[in-house]
Amino acid sequence: MRLDANCLAAKSDAVFPYWREFEKSPPVRTHSLGTFEYLAYGVSEQRTVQRGPSGGQLLLKLKQVGRPIWVVTQRDANGRCTASTRTTVAGVPAELISIYVKLQGPLSVAYLDVKGRDLKTQKIVTERVEH
Repeated sequence: MRLDANCLAAKSDAVFPYWREFEKSPPVRTHSLGTFEYLAYGVSEQRTVQRGPSGGQLLLKLKQVGRPIWVVTQRDANGRCTASTRTTVAGVPAELISIYVKLQGPLSVAYLDVKGRDLKTQKIVTERVEH
């Protein structure tokens, strides 16, 4: 996510997808999704929903995830911008930890494994979403 000096989304498309290539590391390389970003994967919607003097909140939807994700940005005690993500996992509000996507083919998804931390209990929650 690209942030400005106030820890806010730098522009309307601040969140951008990319592949991380670990196979030929070091160094770890990143690549654009290319055509896949527009066909099957990537961001379907993003918009700023809250702005403040040192951070804000962005609503994000990913094409294959099917649920809203909120990205909360703020300045930490050391003056650095930080971001955390929140969504619903297994029916409870949670801090999003990861989403694993099992591909069925080049343009289709078999399932998603969504993992988060319950905001109330701090316990790990997981959910498999079949496609």
